[in-house]
Amino acid sequence: MTALIRAPLCGEVLGADDAVTVIAALHPTSPSRETLTAPAGLSIAEIVDLALAHRPVGMRRSVRVSIGADPVPEALWRSVRPRARTVVVLRAVPGSGAGGLFRAIAMLAVAILTAFVAPYLTPILGTIGTILVTTAITVGAGLLLNALFPVNAKKADTGQVYSIAGNQNLATPYQPIPMLHGTTRVYPRYAGSAYSEFEGDNQILRLLYLWGYAPIDVTKLRLGETPLDTFRDVEVETFDVHPGGPQPTLYPMTVVQRDLNIEVKQVDGWTTRTTSDDCTEWALDFGCPNGLSATKASGDVIVLTVQIAIEQSVAYAEDWQPVQTLTLAAASNRPIRVTVRRPVESGTYDIRWRRLTPDTEGNPKLISATVVTAMRSYKAGTPITFGKPVTVTALRIRATSQISGIVDNLNAVCTGRLRAWNGSAWVDSSVSSNPADQLVRVLQGPANARPIADARIDWTTIQEWHAWCAPRGYRYDKLHTERQSVLDTAQDIASAGRAAVLFRDGMWSVVWDAPDAPIVAHFTPRNSWAFRGKRSYRRLPHGYRIKFKNKDRDWRDDEIIAYADGYSAANATLFEELEFPGQTDHALSWRHGRYHDAQIRLRPEDYFLSADIENLVCTRGDRVRVTHPVPAWGLGSGRVVALVGDLVALDERVTMEAGKDYCIRFRLADETAIVWRVLTAPGTVSDLTLTNGTDGMPRPAAGDLWMFGEVERETVVLRVKKISPGEDLSAELHLVDDAPGIALADQGAAPDVVDVPVTPDPATRQPINVRAVEGSTGAAGGYVPTVTLLWETPVGGPLVDRFEVAVKGPGSADYGLPVGVPATDRHYTWQNLPPGLTAFRVRTVFVEGSPLASGWATTTLQVVSWSMAPPPVTDLAAQVYAGQALFSWGAPASDVARTELRYTPATSGATWESASLLVSRIDGTSVAVPYAAGTYLAKHVNGGGVYSSDATALVLTAASLPGVAAGEVFDYAPFGGVHSGTVEADGGVRLAADGAGGVVASGIYAPAETIDLGGVFLVRVSGSLIAHGLDLTAGSGGAPDIYGVDPSGWSAELQLRTTRDDPASSAATWTEWARFIAGDVQARGLAARVRLASLADRISPVVELVQLRAEVEARTLGVPAVTVPAAGRRVAFQPAFQGTPTLAVTGLDLSSGDRLAVTNRGGDGADLRIFNSAGTAVERTLDILAFGYGTRVA
Repeated sequence: MTALIRAPLCGEVLGADDAVTVIAALHPTSPSRETLTAPAGLSIAEIVDLALAHRPVGMRRSVRVSIGADPVPEALWRSVRPRARTVVVLRAVPGSGAGGLFRAIAMLAVAILTAFVAPYLTPILGTIGTILVTTAITVGAGLLLNALFPVNAKKADTGQVYSIAGNQNLATPYQPIPMLHGTTRVYPRYAGSAYSEFEGDNQILRLLYLWGYAPIDVTKLRLGETPLDTFRDVEVETFDVHPGGPQPTLYPMTVVQRDLNIEVKQVDGWTTRTTSDDCTEWALDFGCPNGLSATKASGDVIVLTVQIAIEQSVAYAEDWQPVQTLTLAAASNRPIRVTVRRPVESGTYDIRWRRLTPDTEGNPKLISATVVTAMRSYKAGTPITFGKPVTVTALRIRATSQISGIVDNLNAVCTGRLRAWNGSAWVDSSVSSNPADQLVRVLQGPANARPIADARIDWTTIQEWHAWCAPRGYRYDKLHTERQSVLDTAQDIASAGRAAVLFRDGMWSVVWDAPDAPIVAHFTPRNSWAFRGKRSYRRLPHGYRIKFKNKDRDWRDDEIIAYADGYSAANATLFEELEFPGQTDHALSWRHGRYHDAQIRLRPEDYFLSADIENLVCTRGDRVRVTHPVPAWGLGSGRVVALVGDLVALDERVTMEAGKDYCIRFRLADETAIVWRVLTAPGTVSDLTLTNGTDGMPRPAAGDLWMFGEVERETVVLRVKKISPGEDLSAELHLVDDAPGIALADQGAAPDVVDVPVTPDPATRQPINVRAVEGSTGAAGGYVPTVTLLWETPVGGPLVDRFEVAVKGPGSADYGLPVGVPATDRHYTWQNLPPGLTAFRVRTVFVEGSPLASGWATTTLQVVSWSMAPPPVTDLAAQVYAGQALFSWGAPASDVARTELRYTPATSGATWESASLLVSRIDGTSVAVPYAAGTYLAKHVNGGGVYSSDATALVLTAASLPGVAAGEVFDYAPFGGVHSGTVEADGGVRLAADGAGGVVASGIYAPAETIDLGGVFLVRVSGSLIAHGLDLTAGSGGAPDIYGVDPSGWSAELQLRTTRDDPASSAATWTEWARFIAGDVQARGLAARVRLASLADRISPVVELVQLRAEVEARTLGVPAVTVPAAGRRVAFQPAFQGTPTLAVTGLDLSSGDRLAVTNRGGDGADLRIFNSAGTAVERTLDILAFGYGTRVA
């Protein structure tokens, strides 16, 4: 019989609000976590199922569970039901049941590097040479970089100036597009080359400036210190340029102007300059700066005339066509300016000019000095083709007494518009300098090549940070022009809001130095281990000189001093220079200085401890409480044994002294903390009586963590600086002092900025930002190396009369004589300075005052000149179309005079020395040449003739256009040609001996064969030259040295000459020998030779093979509807073929039995006659196609 038996109820009654806190860290390689709430009464198995509801099947096998610090084996999951207010931790870890989770972790690591590291390396700004700025960083700044909330006090490396355009506005090709944050005064970059045109006697200057990524509000435009609207004859156009949208009407097309200043003299003959690529129109400016006049013996001034011939040719074709004969005539000493302008088909052109009128130099009665001042190349298409919106300003200026010379100091107050938080929503095109808004612009704005998706941004935290920054006046106002990663830029902005960038749960987030941030964890020796600490003893500055752009003084460079506590102007002697990114307010700069000084002084120590899974609740910047006997924080810690009434039993004994007040802090199971006062019982005890409790105040339970000590000294508050993961879910926490005094360090009024005295002082009025940069410039003899010294002048001060510059070369003890520079210039250029460490100096000379000159400002530069090889050619690519190969390559990273392209038919093993020259000078980054399959090699060449160390090769294997060899020279051992200073030895041609154990300096070898095409044809020529260097020092044989002889010690050059006459005739007129260049030529005869030269002692080139090949292309000629009379007709092929073509004939009115008779068929035509079936000649009409090769030119 079954009966009900009454028994006492074992358990507890659960209310509706009773719950269990679940911390789920389910990513094995990330500290990210979720905090869930589960109803009390569920088993561990049910809690795990709840947490993994939306996770992959199979993850359950790699989950580990603990309650507090106690692990729960999986076998007990179904039977263990955590009590209310308990914290359950779930953690995914690698294990044998995880199906190779270690491999998954490795793959996850790759994903993490892709998702997080790569964006940090992404350049934040996209391209348009800036100033290389360096600064020393000493102890204080170094500590700031490693602070809990760091600031980068170093100036960014902003590159190098490649184009010199004056004091403020710079041309910066291949450099980032500026990115404006907030509001500041901006000196814009040039967005295009400035160019001038003449309208009668008026000179019109057109300029295009780039402010940065749009949208930007541009206000208060000035030239220097003068508002732009006070000038006459200035037109201004400012707007945002969108891809495919309208372009500036005041700067309608791309114009490349090259300032020349070349005197035109008859004695110099022709002077040639090359336009830019894709030129559709070119212009030359001629001028007579002193006018034109002739003075008779009587003193009368009469008209003097100068004539100048101008010709043009497709670049490098040497096919010169006359443009005009320019006639200048006047009887005046007023300057004369004339522009010659011509439209052309799109391409690259050589323009040359020479003076026809005899020179008058040395005759004071004849004034006719004439110069070419500029060449302009006009290009079709819009001037701005950038793929993102930018803000630009175009100017059209007529030269007047108000504006003349260099216009290089345009500036304006600019404000960047962005998406900003207004307290309830993110609003586009807003004006804000709040660091939170600026951070979002960096993450998602146009300057980021890989914008961060919304799902990867911690919007809630950033909005809270915005609300924290706003009432404190934190701002970020800066124009970013440097190359900098997204992470570095984001940290610069975060530092303006006293925050640090971090990644929380895979999202971009921030943590800031809020003094009232909640306590997230408690650590004692019971839940931590391996405690250690360190302190660095350094001599800290007495104050900081903080440099900033003062918005209250028109964004001029200013300085304010933030003294450390206990120091003032009376006793401070040790200073350090700081510059906080994006700060333009003197009071805020001072506050930041005080704050960061307090960080250094009040957080002098670093503490480290290791913890198990309890570290999961911590992230960087969190506040934690710690009790530990090593640093004497608190008097004891442990866990609660039991609580009976107000008496709590501890698992450790504590000692109390009479007359002192004590308290005990408990960390409960739900991670909350309570503090109870205890009854002082002098002596050592393990039971404490709780006092001062209130109704409803939580009480501890067995197993809770306790921390004991004197009142308010039972623990210390620390900040988490860094978390380093360890083994088995542990981590090492790097902690620093909470130091609430840091938040109070910036209180009080900031001192005033000290005015800069107006009286010129040699120490303070000297030029600033002095730097020297290398470059190159065109000259009559080619390119020459240059060094340009640039400088700026302090704002305000007396009038400047001029500047003086001087240089001290390598090994020189003294500077050379100073050279005067006009007051309107801020640069001076030297040419052909020798390589080595060179010193430069510049000073200002004032109009009046005492002293009349400032002190010297100096800088140094390791001048390279042409001694260093240019970089290799990059991004070499080609497109083949219609028998032409269009090559392109990347812009060189340093100045080069030209780029050389060579060709060899070989598709493997090609070398620079064995390849034939295709193009010997190339301006720009592209060139078109006749196509043939093989290997193409390219090198840059600087102005000193130094080549890139390595050739960049490109193998093209697409079939060439059908063709046939019209003639070939193929010469190898035994060499039967003509030797001059050369001999044949050991199967090769080498230089002859000089009788002193060496070889002659140079020699010529010419193959015996020439090519005769039988008529003047258009042929494509190619060639090969195989050679090596031979060192004769040790009397070695002719075989190549297996270690090789450096090509810099020898040269072997294939040369070509052609004739339009019979090459076998002694009366034939040949062209001069010239370096062989593969391509198309018109000739009947072709001849090759090799010029050998020794460039080092006892080194000779050895030629193994000489090849010259002339090919003619396949060609089809159609002659439609030809009437052939009964008497017959000769059909001419115009132009003629080389050789006899094949004919295809179609009759338009043939009858059955008709037949065609073809006689006297040759390259120039054929005789045709038609007979019917009876053999009688008849008239018929035919369509004729001729298939052959080559084109006879003459």
